[in-house]
Amino acid sequence: MNCRNLPVLVGVLIVVSSAVGGEGGVRGRSDGPAKQDATPSLAEQVAQQFTEDLKKANFSFLTEARLAALREEIRQFAIRFEHPSQPAAERVRLLAGVDHFVARQFPRFAPSRRPEERAYLTLPDKVRTFEWLLWRALTRKPSPEQTQARDEQRKWLRDFLDRVPQRPGDGVPVEGMSAEEVRPWARVRLQQWFSDPLGLLDDAMTEKQFENFKRLLGYSAENGLRNAVTDIPVRALQARIESRPNTPDPGFDMPLPFDDKPVSIYGGSGFVLFASNDRFQPKGFAIDGWRGGAARTVYDVAGGTCLHLPAAVAGQTPDAPAVARWIDRQGKGELLYLDGSAALLAVRSARLAILDVGGWIEADRLSDDELRRRIAEQGKTSVPVDSLRPINGIRPVGEEDPRIFVAVENREKRLAVAALENREFGGLYFGCRARPEKPGPPAAK
Repeated sequence: MNCRNLPVLVGVLIVVSSAVGGEGGVRGRSDGPAKQDATPSLAEQVAQQFTEDLKKANFSFLTEARLAALREEIRQFAIRFEHPSQPAAERVRLLAGVDHFVARQFPRFAPSRRPEERAYLTLPDKVRTFEWLLWRALTRKPSPEQTQARDEQRKWLRDFLDRVPQRPGDGVPVEGMSAEEVRPWARVRLQQWFSDPLGLLDDAMTEKQFENFKRLLGYSAENGLRNAVTDIPVRALQARIESRPNTPDPGFDMPLPFDDKPVSIYGGSGFVLFASNDRFQPKGFAIDGWRGGAARTVYDVAGGTCLHLPAAVAGQTPDAPAVARWIDRQGKGELLYLDGSAALLAVRSARLAILDVGGWIEADRLSDDELRRRIAEQGKTSVPVDSLRPINGIRPVGEEDPRIFVAVENREKRLAVAALENREFGGLYFGCRARPEKPGPPAAK
């Protein structure tokens, strides 16, 4: 298994119907001499709609102060691109798109720690993705040729979906829907994707992007009509964000209205992970256990990477002299997994403390000083993980796997928190987040 980056978040695509509403007003004065149009600006409406929709999800971490700050952030962003004379019908369409975005990205599950935790961890990237889509919608000025190309691409998509078969294992999109109702549902859903100004089908793709979109959607269609339709937004996102493999600066090419860098895409609901929020996302890893020296891997909590001992370094255990010297010379690397004894082991003078928290939200409420206090009190160099479940297998409905949260302080006094999640096939699966580095005196050696 070696050391592999793993996605620790799973997007969920929630289908919602188009919002229906009356026409909104536009900015400016009314014709009456003593009467003013009180309609708020488009930026204010968008920010208000986004945060009101988000508030309905009832996430505990979204305090009134956090919502107010988020509303102001979105308002200030939208002000830069709004058009005071935007037609009322376009304003209504845009606000309906805001509803769709929030419903897809922040599904309103019943209160539960993990769905709320997913929303907490993905919020910064989803807000940034929303701002990118909003910028596209507010600045879009297609030429007649581009509009024609968009219409031709939409015709291809309609014709393609008409040919996609309904497969028995594909299921139905809504409980209680008959198989005969799926194809009419697909046509309605497709039209909703077309009419969403915050979607990625509202304007034409380049020829290269559209060929990529057709290829990706073909994979989705292999599983049936429902799967193909629900995958359309994500496939469009994947097609529009072009990767740069095998280059000095790997990542994705996409025009942006802010100084940031897209580094990954999450499927399901479909959003972009940006470099500015990289530290907020847990780095998901699977590392092999040390048993007989077949795989000797050390995890670096500060850098979020794995170190692999060269074959020339003699020693089958972490405390072998040559192994210990090699790890020490790297100047990084704190954790490894002992499969035989089912334990997480600290190396290079790192210290550990088990945290009595239920998830990342609670862990983030612990200050750096509090983490250091607990580490000083416990001072562990190993943590047993035999209570962790295998990553595969049947789970009772609604039951969550237990996790072990561990605070780590390395030799350089950097802090991190790791969530140990599963162990199977001789490996340990976990997510880790380093705390931001703070300036201070160098650590004594």
